[in-house]
Amino acid sequence: MELNGLFAKLLEQFGCQIVLVPATVYGDEQVGFNRPNTHVTIIARLPNDQGTYFVDVGFGEPPSNPLKYEFGTEQITSEGMKSRLVENDGIVTLEWYKDDSWKPRLRWMLEDSLAKTSRTLPDFQHILDIVQSEASIFSNKLIVCRLTLDKKITLAGSKFKVTGPPRFMDNRQGEVTVTPVDSLEQAREILATHFGIPLEETEQLDWDRITSQDPTLFAQL
Repeated sequence: MELNGLFAKLLEQFGCQIVLVPATVYGDEQVGFNRPNTHVTIIARLPNDQGTYFVDVGFGEPPSNPLKYEFGTEQITSEGMKSRLVENDGIVTLEWYKDDSWKPRLRWMLEDSLAKTSRTLPDFQHILDIVQSEASIFSNKLIVCRLTLDKKITLAGSKFKVTGPPRFMDNRQGEVTVTPVDSLEQAREILATHFGIPLEETEQLDWDRITSQDPTLFAQL
């Protein structure tokens, strides 16, 4: 909500009409989309009827470019990721082509995305309550991600992971390097060096709590 909320404000400054849409993130084959909305995505209508786009800068590994808001069309973005939007019975699903098949990633209601006026961030307080609750995985795991055109850099719990070069061009899996993180001091240094988060902002991290979490929390990262 922070990233997409801020980016939506920026797009409005350029004359775009913004619709903030509640969305559900795909879990795994067992969970699927059977979980509450914990994400807010953006549908942006360009000025002068120049088109409508799906835009998301707050997703863990989004397409690096906007996607035309049209259904059933394969779209390849600059990092090589193949994506498509599929509509079925009023439900829109974002899919990516990975491991030789289309896989679901994100889902929302078509009706919400076609609204004439957008909801505002305070309308999503219920989502914030879910994300920030003691039971939420976001309250119990350390996860930071930075995506560039040639690599994905992730700190997930006690593991520092770099994936690259481009993972999606020609359906190719990029090389993955995983480095164990052995201490709070090492984690804070990674956050400062690779993510630009000042050391003074990470003094309160609870390393014992972070390292005691179920490793399956990070299985898909």
